[in-house]
Amino acid sequence: MRDDGAGLNYEGLRKKAISVGLISESAPLSKSDIVDLLFQSGVSTATTVTDISGRGVGMDVVKRAVVDVGGKIEVDSTPGAGTTFTVTVPRNASTQIFDGYMVRCFSGESYVLPLGQVVEAFGILPAEVSGIVGKEKIVNRKGNVFPLHELDSLFGSAAIFPNPDQPVNKMGVVIEIRGKKTVLAVKEIIGIQKVVCKQVEGSMLDNEFFDGASISGTGHVSMIINVEKLLGKYL
Repeated sequence: MRDDGAGLNYEGLRKKAISVGLISESAPLSKSDIVDLLFQSGVSTATTVTDISGRGVGMDVVKRAVVDVGGKIEVDSTPGAGTTFTVTVPRNASTQIFDGYMVRCFSGESYVLPLGQVVEAFGILPAEVSGIVGKEKIVNRKGNVFPLHELDSLFGSAAIFPNPDQPVNKMGVVIEIRGKKTVLAVKEIIGIQKVVCKQVEGSMLDNEFFDGASISGTGHVSMIINVEKLLGKYL
Protein backbone atom coordinates (compact mmCIF):
# COMPACT_ATOMS: atom_id res chain seq x y z
CA MET A 1 0.00 0.00 0.00
CA ARG A 2 1.60 3.20 -1.18
CA ASP A 3 0.72 6.89 -1.12
CA ASP A 4 2.37 9.99 -2.54
CA GLY A 5 1.74 12.22 0.48
CA ALA A 6 4.00 14.06 2.89
CA GLY A 7 5.63 10.97 4.36
CA LEU A 8 6.03 10.22 8.06
CA ASN A 9 6.53 13.06 10.51
CA TYR A 10 9.46 11.49 12.36
CA GLU A 11 9.96 14.37 14.78
CA GLY A 12 6.23 14.57 15.46
CA LEU A 13 6.11 10.85 16.28
CA ARG A 14 9.08 11.17 18.63
CA LYS A 15 7.53 14.12 20.48
CA LYS A 16 4.17 12.36 20.78
CA ALA A 17 5.80 9.21 22.20
CA ILE A 18 7.61 11.38 24.77
CA SER A 19 4.38 13.18 25.73
CA VAL A 20 2.52 9.92 26.42
CA GLY A 21 5.44 8.47 28.38
CA LEU A 22 6.52 5.74 25.96
CA ILE A 23 10.11 6.99 25.74
CA SER A 24 12.31 9.47 27.54
CA GLU A 25 13.31 12.76 25.94
CA SER A 26 16.96 11.74 25.86
CA ALA A 27 16.38 8.31 24.36
CA PRO A 28 18.45 7.80 21.16
CA LEU A 29 16.16 6.68 18.34
CA SER A 30 16.91 5.57 14.80
CA LYS A 31 14.38 6.05 11.99
CA SER A 32 13.46 2.39 12.37
CA ASP A 33 12.81 2.92 16.10
CA ILE A 34 10.57 5.90 15.33
CA VAL A 35 8.62 3.89 12.73
CA ASP A 36 7.97 1.28 15.42
CA LEU A 37 6.25 4.00 17.44
CA LEU A 38 3.52 4.10 14.77
CA PHE A 39 2.29 0.78 16.07
CA GLN A 40 2.11 1.80 19.73
CA SER A 41 -1.33 2.54 21.15
CA GLY A 42 -1.86 6.22 21.87
CA VAL A 43 0.66 7.54 19.35
CA SER A 44 -0.83 9.87 16.73
CA THR A 45 0.43 13.07 15.12
CA ALA A 46 -3.08 14.19 14.15
CA THR A 47 -3.79 17.72 15.42
CA THR A 48 -7.53 17.07 15.78
CA VAL A 49 -9.58 14.08 16.91
CA THR A 50 -12.43 12.85 14.71
CA ASP A 51 -14.79 9.88 14.80
CA ILE A 52 -12.31 7.79 12.82
CA SER A 53 -8.81 9.14 13.55
CA GLY A 54 -6.58 11.02 15.93
CA ARG A 55 -6.79 8.74 18.95
CA GLY A 56 -3.71 6.66 18.21
CA VAL A 57 -5.75 3.47 18.07
CA GLY A 58 -5.75 1.33 14.97
CA MET A 59 -2.20 0.74 13.78
CA ASP A 60 -1.44 -1.25 16.94
CA VAL A 61 -4.49 -3.43 16.27
CA VAL A 62 -3.42 -3.99 12.66
CA LYS A 63 0.09 -5.02 13.65
CA ARG A 64 -1.16 -7.37 16.33
CA ALA A 65 -3.52 -9.09 13.89
CA VAL A 66 -0.75 -9.50 11.30
CA VAL A 67 1.83 -10.75 13.82
CA ASP A 68 -0.68 -13.19 15.34
CA VAL A 69 -0.84 -15.09 12.03
CA GLY A 70 2.94 -15.09 11.60
CA GLY A 71 3.16 -12.04 9.33
CA LYS A 72 5.03 -8.76 9.40
CA ILE A 73 4.63 -5.11 8.40
CA GLU A 74 7.45 -3.11 6.82
CA VAL A 75 7.37 0.68 6.42
CA ASP A 76 9.41 2.77 3.98
CA SER A 77 8.81 6.51 4.11
CA THR A 78 10.49 9.53 2.52
CA PRO A 79 9.50 13.01 3.77
CA GLY A 80 7.77 14.89 1.01
CA ALA A 81 7.51 11.82 -1.22
CA GLY A 82 5.16 9.38 0.51
CA THR A 83 5.00 6.15 2.48
CA THR A 84 4.84 2.48 1.53
CA PHE A 85 3.44 -0.19 3.87
CA THR A 86 4.29 -3.78 2.91
CA VAL A 87 2.17 -6.38 4.71
CA THR A 88 3.33 -9.98 4.42
CA VAL A 89 1.40 -12.96 5.76
CA PRO A 90 2.02 -16.70 5.30
CA ARG A 91 0.16 -18.27 2.40
CA ASN A 92 -1.71 -20.54 4.79
CA ALA A 93 -2.52 -17.80 7.30
CA SER A 94 -6.23 -18.04 6.56
CA THR A 95 -8.72 -18.92 3.86
CA GLN A 96 -9.01 -15.88 1.63
CA ILE A 97 -12.29 -14.89 -0.01
CA PHE A 98 -12.14 -12.19 -2.66
CA ASP A 99 -13.74 -11.00 -5.89
CA GLY A 100 -12.12 -12.83 -8.78
CA TYR A 101 -12.27 -12.08 -12.50
CA MET A 102 -12.69 -15.43 -14.27
CA VAL A 103 -11.34 -15.93 -17.79
CA ARG A 104 -10.91 -18.89 -20.15
CA CYS A 105 -7.92 -19.31 -22.46
CA PHE A 106 -7.84 -20.84 -25.92
CA SER A 107 -6.27 -23.93 -24.34
CA GLY A 108 -9.57 -24.43 -22.49
CA GLU A 109 -8.08 -23.71 -19.07
CA SER A 110 -9.84 -21.19 -16.83
CA TYR A 111 -7.97 -18.82 -14.53
CA VAL A 112 -8.79 -16.25 -11.86
CA LEU A 113 -7.43 -12.71 -12.06
CA PRO A 114 -7.63 -10.38 -9.02
CA LEU A 115 -10.52 -8.02 -9.75
CA GLY A 116 -8.72 -5.07 -8.15
CA GLN A 117 -6.12 -5.11 -10.93
CA VAL A 118 -8.61 -5.43 -13.80
CA VAL A 119 -9.47 -2.12 -15.50
CA GLU A 120 -11.79 -3.29 -18.29
CA ALA A 121 -12.36 -5.94 -20.92
CA PHE A 122 -13.00 -5.50 -24.65
CA GLY A 123 -13.19 -7.42 -27.90
CA ILE A 124 -9.88 -7.30 -29.80
CA LEU A 125 -10.14 -6.53 -33.51
CA PRO A 126 -7.36 -7.82 -35.82
CA ALA A 127 -6.77 -4.28 -37.09
CA GLU A 128 -5.97 -3.13 -33.54
CA VAL A 129 -3.06 -5.57 -33.14
CA SER A 130 0.40 -4.97 -34.54
CA GLY A 131 3.85 -6.47 -34.09
CA ILE A 132 6.32 -8.90 -35.60
CA VAL A 133 5.63 -12.64 -35.51
CA GLY A 134 7.49 -14.17 -32.57
CA LYS A 135 8.00 -10.80 -30.91
CA GLU A 136 6.01 -8.80 -28.39
CA LYS A 137 2.80 -7.34 -29.77
CA ILE A 138 0.85 -4.20 -29.02
CA VAL A 139 -2.83 -3.32 -29.18
CA ASN A 140 -4.42 0.05 -29.83
CA ARG A 141 -7.24 0.82 -27.41
CA LYS A 142 -9.11 4.13 -27.57
CA GLY A 143 -6.09 5.87 -29.01
CA ASN A 144 -3.70 4.40 -26.44
CA VAL A 145 -1.15 1.69 -27.18
CA PHE A 146 -0.61 -1.14 -24.66
CA PRO A 147 1.63 -4.23 -24.61
CA LEU A 148 -0.35 -7.34 -25.55
CA HIS A 149 0.35 -10.77 -24.10
CA GLU A 150 -1.51 -14.00 -24.89
CA LEU A 151 -2.27 -15.64 -21.56
CA ASP A 152 -1.86 -19.07 -23.15
CA SER A 153 1.66 -18.33 -24.36
CA LEU A 154 2.75 -16.96 -20.97
CA PHE A 155 2.15 -20.47 -19.64
CA GLY A 156 3.94 -22.17 -22.54
CA SER A 157 0.99 -22.91 -24.84
CA ALA A 158 0.99 -22.05 -28.55
CA ALA A 159 0.48 -18.39 -29.38
CA ILE A 160 -2.94 -17.43 -30.69
CA PHE A 161 -1.67 -14.66 -32.96
CA PRO A 162 0.53 -16.37 -35.61
CA ASN A 163 0.10 -13.17 -37.61
CA PRO A 164 -1.57 -9.82 -36.83
CA ASP A 165 -4.35 -10.33 -39.37
CA GLN A 166 -5.56 -13.72 -38.17
CA PRO A 167 -9.37 -13.52 -37.75
CA VAL A 168 -9.65 -15.02 -34.26
CA ASN A 169 -12.37 -13.97 -31.84
CA LYS A 170 -10.56 -12.93 -28.70
CA MET A 171 -11.03 -10.75 -25.65
CA GLY A 172 -8.57 -8.35 -24.11
CA VAL A 173 -8.37 -7.77 -20.35
CA VAL A 174 -6.65 -4.53 -19.36
CA ILE A 175 -4.51 -5.10 -16.26
CA GLU A 176 -2.99 -2.26 -14.22
CA ILE A 177 0.10 -2.87 -12.10
CA ARG A 178 1.96 -0.08 -10.31
CA GLY A 179 0.33 2.51 -12.57
CA LYS A 180 1.24 0.69 -15.80
CA LYS A 181 -1.31 -1.01 -18.03
CA THR A 182 -0.98 -4.09 -20.20
CA VAL A 183 -3.50 -6.30 -22.01
CA LEU A 184 -3.99 -10.05 -21.60
CA ALA A 185 -5.61 -11.83 -24.55
CA VAL A 186 -8.04 -14.63 -23.67
CA LYS A 187 -10.80 -16.56 -25.42
CA GLU A 188 -13.67 -15.79 -23.06
CA ILE A 189 -14.63 -13.66 -20.08
CA ILE A 190 -16.53 -15.87 -17.63
CA GLY A 191 -17.35 -13.08 -15.20
CA ILE A 192 -16.87 -11.83 -11.66
CA GLN A 193 -17.26 -14.38 -8.89
CA LYS A 194 -16.61 -14.68 -5.18
CA VAL A 195 -13.52 -16.87 -4.99
CA VAL A 196 -12.15 -18.90 -2.09
CA CYS A 197 -8.36 -19.16 -2.33
CA LYS A 198 -7.14 -22.63 -1.45
CA GLN A 199 -3.50 -23.39 -0.74
CA VAL A 200 -1.76 -25.50 -3.39
CA GLU A 201 1.39 -27.51 -2.77
CA GLY A 202 4.01 -28.70 -5.21
CA SER A 203 5.63 -27.49 -8.41
CA MET A 204 2.59 -25.44 -9.48
CA LEU A 205 3.70 -22.69 -7.08
CA ASP A 206 7.46 -22.87 -7.71
CA ASN A 207 7.41 -20.00 -10.22
CA GLU A 208 5.22 -17.83 -7.96
CA PHE A 209 2.85 -17.14 -10.88
CA PHE A 210 -0.04 -18.52 -8.80
CA ASP A 211 -1.33 -17.54 -5.38
CA GLY A 212 -3.44 -20.67 -5.01
CA ALA A 213 -6.47 -22.30 -6.56
CA SER A 214 -10.23 -21.96 -6.57
CA ILE A 215 -12.62 -24.90 -6.77
CA SER A 216 -16.01 -24.34 -8.38
CA GLY A 217 -19.26 -25.94 -7.29
CA THR A 218 -18.84 -28.51 -10.06
CA GLY A 219 -15.36 -29.44 -8.83
CA HIS A 220 -13.42 -27.61 -11.54
CA VAL A 221 -10.09 -26.17 -10.37
CA SER A 222 -9.00 -22.73 -11.59
CA MET A 223 -5.57 -21.40 -10.69
CA ILE A 224 -5.44 -17.90 -9.18
CA ILE A 225 -2.89 -15.79 -11.03
CA ASN A 226 -0.47 -13.41 -9.34
CA VAL A 227 -0.43 -10.96 -12.23
CA GLU A 228 2.40 -8.88 -10.78
CA LYS A 229 4.73 -11.90 -10.73
CA LEU A 230 3.49 -13.12 -14.13
CA LEU A 231 3.86 -9.77 -15.91
CA GLY A 232 6.53 -8.12 -13.76
CA LYS A 233 9.39 -8.63 -16.23
CA TYR A 234 7.36 -7.01 -19.03
CA LEU A 235 6.61 -3.78 -17.13
